[in-house]
Amino acid sequence: MKMFNGKLPWIIAGVLGVLVLLAYIMVLMSSEVNA
Repeated sequence: MKMFNGKLPWIIAGVLGVLVLLAYIMVLMSSEVNA
């Protein structure tokens, strides 16, 4: 359980990073389509 608690923040950070990256790509795509 101790090891899991140590890894959890990294897993959350990785998931958040992927979500932010996807949102950024979506915004880029939509802005290019609008322009």
